Amino acid sequence: MGTPEQPSPGTAAGTPDNDTSQGFPAYGDPRASRQVSSGIYVGFQDSLMVESVNRVSFAVVLSVRVRLLLLDGTVQVCEADVNVPGGTQITPQLIQLAPGYIISATIQGPSALKQGMVWAQVSIVRGVASGALYNVVLLAGYPEYGANLSYPNGLFAVPAGVPGNIGTLNWTAAAGAEFVCTIPSNTRIRVWGVAAQFQTSAVVANRTISIAVKIGGAIIAFLGAYSAAITASQTIQCMWSPCYGTGALQTGLCVQPWPPDISLKSGDVVTSVTALKDAADQWSNIALWGEIWAVPDL
Repeated sequence: MGTPEQPSPGTAAGTPDNDTSQGFPAYGDPRASRQVSSGIYVGFQDSLMVESVNRVSFAVVLSVRVRLLLLDGTVQVCEADVNVPGGTQITPQLIQLAPGYIISATIQGPSALKQGMVWAQVSIVRGVASGALYNVVLLAGYPEYGANLSYPNGLFAVPAGVPGNIGTLNWTAAAGAEFVCTIPSNTRIRVWGVAAQFQTSAVVANRTISIAVKIGGAIIAFLGAYSAAITASQTIQCMWSPCYGTGALQTGLCVQPWPPDISLKSGDVVTSVTALKDAADQWSNIALWGEIWAVPDL
C-alpha cells in the first residue's frame, strides 16, 4: 500500500503560508517563491516614473491609476495627476507607492487630447537618488481620451507606432533670409506638403525658388526643381505637394513637386533655396502639413 504522502509546508493541510517557523517566508515577502499572478513587486525605495512628451503648446494633465496588493493582503488604489507642460521636452515625474504588488496600472488623457499629441511611458524605478535603475516598463504609448493605456493587458505602442495627429508645424523667416524649418525636439512628422508666401522687393531680378530637405540639418536628402523666374514686386503663394508636377509659374501661384512619402525627425530641416534673392525679399506664412507625433529623442 505504501506510506501515505505527508502534507508539505505551505499547503492547505500543512503549515499556513504566513508561518515562517520552518524557514518559509511570509506571503508577500519579496523573497517568497510564490508571486502574485502578473503582479510586479515594488519596495520601500522603489517608485513609478512617468515620462511624457507634449507636442502641443498648452499643458496637459494625465491621470494615472495604480492598483496595489499590499503586504497585509489588502488592495490599495493610488491615483495621481501628472501635469505635462506645453512644448516638446521630456517631462519625468516620480510617484511614490506603498510596498506591494502592482496588479494593474492605467494612464488616461483629457478630452482635448488627440492622437499623437502626447506620448507617455510608465516605468518602475528601483532604488533612490543617483543609484536608481529603470527596471520594468509597464506601459507606453499615446493616452488618447477614451483609449487608456493599461498594464498588464493593454496597448503597448512604440513611439509613432499608431496614427498621428494631422496638423501643421509653422515657422517665420527674416527679410532677405531663406526659410529654415528645423523639426523640433521630441517630434516626428510625415510631411504631406509645404506652403509658404514669397514676396519680392522692387529690385529688378529674376528670382527662382526651390526647396531642400537636410537630414540632421546637413545631408541633403531631397532638392526640388527650380521654379520659373519670379520678377520684382510680386507676392507668390508657393506650394509643394506630391500631386503637383513641375509647371509654369501662374499669376500669384507657384506649385512644385514634393516626395510622396517622407518622414522627418527632430533636427531634420526643410529649407527654401532662392537664387538672386534680394535683401528685402520676404518669406512668410511657412507651414509643413502632415501627420505629427510626439516622440521622445532617445
